[in-house]
Amino acid sequence: MKMKSLSRGIIVAALGVLAIVWLRQHNSKDAAPLKKKILFIANQNQPKTFDPVHGMDAYSGFEIFRVYEGLLAYNLYEPEVPLVPNLAAALPTTSKDGLVYTFTLRKDVWFHDDPCFPQGKGRKLCAEDVAYSLKRLVDPQVAAVGNHFIAGKIKGLDEWGAKYVDQPADYDEKVTGLEVVDEHTLRITLVAPWAQFLHTLACWNCFVVPREAVLQYKEDFAHHPVGTGPFILQNYVPASNRLDYRKNPKYHGTFPVIKNPIYREVSEANAGKKLPLVDQLVVQVMEQGYSRWLQFCRGDIDTLELSKEFVPQMLDEQHLLLPSWQEKKMKCHLVPDDSVGYLIINHTLPLFKNNKKLRQAMSVALDRKTYNELFCSGLYTPARSLLPPQFPGALNSPDAPFTTYNAARARRLLEEAGYPEGKG
Repeated sequence: MKMKSLSRGIIVAALGVLAIVWLRQHNSKDAAPLKKKILFIANQNQPKTFDPVHGMDAYSGFEIFRVYEGLLAYNLYEPEVPLVPNLAAALPTTSKDGLVYTFTLRKDVWFHDDPCFPQGKGRKLCAEDVAYSLKRLVDPQVAAVGNHFIAGKIKGLDEWGAKYVDQPADYDEKVTGLEVVDEHTLRITLVAPWAQFLHTLACWNCFVVPREAVLQYKEDFAHHPVGTGPFILQNYVPASNRLDYRKNPKYHGTFPVIKNPIYREVSEANAGKKLPLVDQLVVQVMEQGYSRWLQFCRGDIDTLELSKEFVPQMLDEQHLLLPSWQEKKMKCHLVPDDSVGYLIINHTLPLFKNNKKLRQAMSVALDRKTYNELFCSGLYTPARSLLPPQFPGALNSPDAPFTTYNAARARRLLEEAGYPEGKG
């Protein structure tokens, strides 16, 4: 998590998330001589929905990502190349005016086998599926919480949705900005140039769903996902504390070659392998951090995002795994996270509203290094800008303005702000 200021707040720190990984092989009940890889993990909360257009919270998003995909995906390993093709065969071609994007879809993508399809066999993805999924975002009858992602952006799409406030939408009706050129080609025309457009397509609200599943399962579609992703949800019971997934045998993905040295070991071991790397995924819902810790210690879950209260029990002062845990064949991965958090100065209050010097004094009076050591086990990286330090364009200079503790400067700024020694 990266501490960030919305406007004139105090930027604090970027957090590196620790994941302790312990992989095991479990015998398959179906074939005793064989072994299949099962990964047991924990989620802190129940997913509220599996429907991409209604996904709003992170815990739903975790599960949506296992089942569904978008045209593009975020590059989680090398942020200098932020987007990579996913359901699209390549990044789109773009018109000179920045309005028209032409996508060519992969031809090896299939929806999961499901009773909503003839004979229960999933069919190939086509351009019409992408157009249908984007239309769902603005269909008034669907009332998508992710509507804001594309509202007012695609030519003719809002006008199409406005026709169906009081009646079911006609998804076969043509929309100017969503042109299905052929089975594997979609042309999207924007109302105006929009720099965030491609990033939006990598967000789960724009992921692709099959029309057959939406029509068959109706309200229950929120709990009966049918996608193209690496995992297929099995016999899900809403509000249960366990989600069982099996791997999608027709998944198109392979493990990428990763140049980032942080991931060199895992890249060298897996690059080019067909994904997913496990046969089964079991997600157990455990809200309490202590419960997750106990389950991990007992070997009932295989990965743990290590919260600060358990750091002394697992890591030494250099943040290396203690020998007792190494003996259990565990590995610790310290990787940068790109989420953001912040402390905010309420500059609508009269005290701060028109006093820039006072806000600056507050910022340089905050000792981020000591804060990090006392409250975060030294795992944070002090932030120097609004962007996480691994992002292109992030300001990483240690002497960035007003992000370094300087008591003398704080006192001087306080005096210039009209509050010598903080009086008043």
